[in-house]
Amino acid sequence: MKKILSITLVSALALLFFTACSKDPDLKSLDVKKYSSETIERAIKKAGKKTNWRITEFKINEVIAEKTENEKTVWTSIKYSKGKIVFDDNVDASDLQDAIAKELSKSSSH
Repeated sequence: MKKILSITLVSALALLFFTACSKDPDLKSLDVKKYSSETIERAIKKAGKKTNWRITEFKINEVIAEKTENEKTVWTSIKYSKGKIVFDDNVDASDLQDAIAKELSKSSSH
């Protein structure tokens, strides 16, 4: 019984380790405090193009992101400033959020 429990624990830890190491950065785990408003805006626009979200400037430091899938249009507003990005939670924009995180992590590595 102890052997099975040990094997299960080791397997679970290995799976957790490999999953955590292979994950792309996301906005929740990314330290956005180090990015300027301009850098965040560029990342949002690039990520929008890559994920087919139409990004429209709405106000200073706020954009509207729209996407049409299966003849249905969804939208979210994104407010940003130095070190901060806030999405309206009215739709699932996880693909856009992931793409923004990737763009920001690329900009910090250059």
